[in-house]
Amino acid sequence: MSTMLFYKAILMNKFMIEVIPTIDSLFLSQSKYVHDILNGTMMQDSKGVLTQMSSSHHYKFQNEFNPTNVTIYPRTIEKFQYLSFTRSDILFFAHAPLSFHWKAVKHILLYLKQTSINGIWFTYHLDPNLYKYSDNDRERDYTYHSLTIDFMLYFGPNLVNWSPKK
Repeated sequence: MSTMLFYKAILMNKFMIEVIPTIDSLFLSQSKYVHDILNGTMMQDSKGVLTQMSSSHHYKFQNEFNPTNVTIYPRTIEKFQYLSFTRSDILFFAHAPLSFHWKAVKHILLYLKQTSINGIWFTYHLDPNLYKYSDNDRERDYTYHSLTIDFMLYFGPNLVNWSPKK
């Protein structure tokens, strides 16, 4: 088995990442995994959306405790962990089982449905260096009382990790 086939098998079996080689690049996608998540949450027939979060609704902490479904929410969030390898743009509001968080997660699922073919391109290169660019402006997150910082990490010309601001 060639080295490329070996790595493709690991990525597909362990992380549900499809590797599609071209002449000068690799495309990593998790579209099949997105469809599995949508089927598992019975949202495969829902209409997708183009935005990660609703721009008209502000998701923020509420004092009243209003728990959501305590079985489907953790299973869905667990699936997001593997999906974040190629789609780190979906990780906000994925940690508390309250009903307003579940609404945000459902919106993310609709976004994933619409953008399921998205992924990451890696071009072949001779530059083995890591480059990190970060934003020195820090914003106060009043909901969870933490600072948010954004950064981009490149391996040669390829973006391999990033942290968008809320």
